[in-house]
Amino acid sequence: MQPPPDAPSTGTNAARPSGARSRWVGVLLVLGAVVAGVVAWRARDSDRGPGRARRGEAGPPAVRTVHPSTRDLPIHLEGIGTVTALQTAVVRPQVAGPLVRMPFREGELVREGDVLAELDPRPFRVELAQAEAVLSRERAALAAARAVLERDRRLHARDLLAIQDLEAQQASVDALEATERAARAAVDRARLEVGYAQVRAPFDGRVGLRRVDPGNVVSPSDADGLVVITQVEPIAVVFSLPQDDLAAVRARMAVEALPVEVFASGRETPLALGRLTVIDNRIDPATGTVRMRAEVPHAGDALWPNQLVEVRVLLETRAGVMVLPDAAVQHGPEGPFVYVVVDGHAQVRPVQVERTVDDLAILSSGVAVTDDVISEGQSRVRPGGEVQREGDAGPEPGRSSPVDGARGTRR
Repeated sequence: MQPPPDAPSTGTNAARPSGARSRWVGVLLVLGAVVAGVVAWRARDSDRGPGRARRGEAGPPAVRTVHPSTRDLPIHLEGIGTVTALQTAVVRPQVAGPLVRMPFREGELVREGDVLAELDPRPFRVELAQAEAVLSRERAALAAARAVLERDRRLHARDLLAIQDLEAQQASVDALEATERAARAAVDRARLEVGYAQVRAPFDGRVGLRRVDPGNVVSPSDADGLVVITQVEPIAVVFSLPQDDLAAVRARMAVEALPVEVFASGRETPLALGRLTVIDNRIDPATGTVRMRAEVPHAGDALWPNQLVEVRVLLETRAGVMVLPDAAVQHGPEGPFVYVVVDGHAQVRPVQVERTVDDLAILSSGVAVTDDVISEGQSRVRPGGEVQREGDAGPEPGRSSPVDGARGTRR
């Protein structure tokens, strides 16, 4: 098909369509906007001046500081323990028979000698009566034999009775005396069994749930017994401490009994107070700990046998020691150190840490009470680098937040 005579030429030098030109104009406008934005951003950044940190550039790190303080600090040793009764007894009858009564309430406190159970006493009374009858018979026979012996002695003194007959009568009296002693012992045994019909508490304590009901026939060989009684005052707490603390504990126990506080798990207020009384005679090689026992004289209902508790032993009270928050102490290849702010720059100070108590570190050397020690922000600090102090981290430790009543993890 031939183009019309008035149509423009379509060769390579012909002009582009108007739509293509529009797209190129849009692209150029976008590029211009980007270039203008970059120029404006650089202009704003240059207006900050040399004293301001640019976005993305590191300035002096912000830190918080505290002053070391001196105080009297109690040293505690902490462990996990179990409440244990000093005495526990499974109460069993000492004779067999029908159980007729258990005159106690489960869970109540009883005194030594209180009746806990009663068996039918009639069979034992019958046996006592039989034993007493046998004893009466043996005593009568012995009295008759002694009378005969006395008569034979008189006859022998007058040469009217042979010595053999006198000796035979003496032997008969001796035999009857032995029989009488056996009958007397049988009476005593029968009286004991009458008394055993009443089962009594062996010591002061708390009774548990009864393990048999009246109407059953019980005997001394029953494995479960009648009831379990546990001593609750005083009561004991058995716990373990690391073997590294053994020497210090023994040294202090040679001087005085160490106070012990007993806590429920996660609580801050002690349930009871006691004294450390016994250190086990061996160290557990599997755990590297040694078992100890504290006695609590008056726990009331706060402690129960087999209860899991936390224990804190007061080893000593250190007077006038220098302390810092444990978070301020850093650890490096050459030992512990702290950062001290001097003229706006961080300086490294090696320190000697005696021990850590709760969240406080006891220092023996390295800093003074006038030093500004960095307690927060050490991860951004470089030795000799400039730092920006934001202020103290709150009340100075030891001055407005005493540690005597605080609790925490011992290290």
